[in-house]
Amino acid sequence: MPMLQRAANTVRRFIHPAVPEEELGTHARRYHTLTLALLALAVPLELYLAWRVPIPGLALLLATCAALLAAERGRELSWRERQQAIESEVERQADALLRDGQTGLPNRNYLIDQLTREIARAERYGTTLTLAVIELARADELQRSWGGDIVSRAAVHVAETLRRVTRASDFLARLDEQRFAVVLLECTREQAVRFADRITLAVANRPLEPAGRQRVPIYIAVQVRATQFERERFRGPLDFISAAGGDVVIDPPSARANETVDVRAIRRRALGDLPSVDSTQEFADAWRAYRARRRLG
Repeated sequence: MPMLQRAANTVRRFIHPAVPEEELGTHARRYHTLTLALLALAVPLELYLAWRVPIPGLALLLATCAALLAAERGRELSWRERQQAIESEVERQADALLRDGQTGLPNRNYLIDQLTREIARAERYGTTLTLAVIELARADELQRSWGGDIVSRAAVHVAETLRRVTRASDFLARLDEQRFAVVLLECTREQAVRFADRITLAVANRPLEPAGRQRVPIYIAVQVRATQFERERFRGPLDFISAAGGDVVIDPPSARANETVDVRAIRRRALGDLPSVDSTQEFADAWRAYRARRRLG
């Protein structure tokens, strides 16, 4: 009895083996070959048994059943292989719709999906979420000076640099031809400043290598802007992305250290085309007079 059980298990494993998905094609071809071999053996076996044993019908039946069984198993494996190929192609096309063809980075649509998930997570757990936008600086000047595909090459160059300096937990995407976005998880304003400084220095210290008309290395510059998500300000990822383009401009620390505050200059910029006031007239009076003239005009 144990011998019969082992034989049955062997036959079962042969008929329905545990086939890995990547080996379906190989097993299907083996079963097709076995089918042809069984069919080729059925004819001479029938002739031999018809001459030696008076039960040729049984031999023919066994051979035919074995051949049909092998053929059916081969068709099943072939169908599974085709299904796997179709699913792989669908996944490849879906991934292509969510990625930038030039850099391989996630595109704007992918960024929106990712932001939707991260915003929900930040609201649920009360964590901070910052969106940094990196823009290629002086792109028009680059195009006028060098022409050709210099802007595209510079964008690819910036993308490669961003890949090297961003954290594994951050999400890097390409917004358009000249702009990239990085979703910074659990990032405070001070950390965003350091991130901006690191990005700016990394791009500035890595020139674009010569190619085509370009005979010398070109140093690329970027501008970094960052916005922290606030539930009261933004209704969703689209509002967040729109505001991130110009909400908070993060200058490098070196530039901020040398900046001095001139109250008089700030007041002059605020006044703009306001009429000058003498030393005896209060600023509030001048402002009211100016607004009255604007309304009358």
